[in-house]
Amino acid sequence: MTANLVELAPGKKLKILREIDIFHPWTSLDEHRYCNRCGQTFTGRQIKVYRRRRGGARYRLECPTDGCPSVPIEWMAVGPQITPPTEAWPWFAG
Repeated sequence: MTANLVELAPGKKLKILREIDIFHPWTSLDEHRYCNRCGQTFTGRQIKVYRRRRGGARYRLECPTDGCPSVPIEWMAVGPQITPPTEAWPWFAG
């Protein structure tokens, strides 16, 4: 993949999250997501945004955890009514 990590103003980042993450509606950068790949929880502010240099979508979203290349389809919403699967379903952890 040919891409560069970019820093964005909060409004621009929220707009990109809303456009690219078709799996979850984003109303704020302070919302939390749980990564099914690495098991970490993070906010929209922490998500890595890469600008692609050629082909495909203009941006790519990636989990902020070092070494975790997960993308939006691998995340789930976390909030007051929702807990990560390892807490809600102990057998899910493996």
